[in-house]
Amino acid sequence: MISLIREKIKSLSSSEEISLFLKHKRGMAGLILLSFMLFIALTADFIAPKRFDEVDPSSRLLPPSTANIFGTDQLGRDVFSRVVFGARIALWVGLLVVVIEAGIGVPLGLVAGYYGGSIDKLISAITDMLWAFPPIILALAIVTILGPGLTNVVIAVSVVSWAPYTRVVRAKTQSIMSREFIIAARAVGESSLSIMFRYVLPNTLSSVIVLATLTIPSAILYTTALSFLGFGAQPPTPDWGAMLNEGKDYIFKAPWCSVFPGLFITLTALSFNLLGDALRDVLDPKLRLG
Repeated sequence: MISLIREKIKSLSSSEEISLFLKHKRGMAGLILLSFMLFIALTADFIAPKRFDEVDPSSRLLPPSTANIFGTDQLGRDVFSRVVFGARIALWVGLLVVVIEAGIGVPLGLVAGYYGGSIDKLISAITDMLWAFPPIILALAIVTILGPGLTNVVIAVSVVSWAPYTRVVRAKTQSIMSREFIIAARAVGESSLSIMFRYVLPNTLSSVIVLATLTIPSAILYTTALSFLGFGAQPPTPDWGAMLNEGKDYIFKAPWCSVFPGLFITLTALSFNLLGDALRDVLDPKLRLG
């Protein structure tokens, strides 16, 4: 699976597609913004002036200054240090949720699209039932049963959000099944498993990659929302949602406690959305011809 994704990414790196992407202004803006967020996450240990859990009661709720560029929170902790460490958590959780979602949704979509019939109807029925409920409500119910914690939030969000991958891969698989190379593979006696993973899956990866970039923001927002409600990362973990929850009581007295985590949530989601739109425009031949 991983080797197929690597090969697909290499095949997508043609000069024409790179040129189209470089000309896509929103895509480049998203890439630059995402690179900035990744830089912050990777270098948090070096650029954070203090430890994210360092408490200083004498410096409570100080406004932004040269000493604390994002100010301090109700416990005297440096907001900037907590925000940059929070970037590491948000990006890791978003990527992990999407990997699990794709790990569930892609195989189900392949099986439904390849076999059709009663198997397709069963998988489609389950997908439709899951699609009918707001993911955040189902995730809240699951994490209430499992208990608070970042790991449980990742499990809950992943379990309720795989339906888009199944829908997309199923539709793509059905469109591929009538192609000549699939008919030829069947004629020479290749197994169904071989056909699915050697021929069908590689032809769906473009759509999966685009969908992943568009669903990472949702994963981050869902986990942040659950943390805001107190079900996600527990103190003193510098989760952006938890920081919003802690700062809401001081929104008028010390708005920086909420403004900066909220700003970084917005910028991270925006970067992935811009990048996803650009990849969709570049990788979809129909949109390119239009």
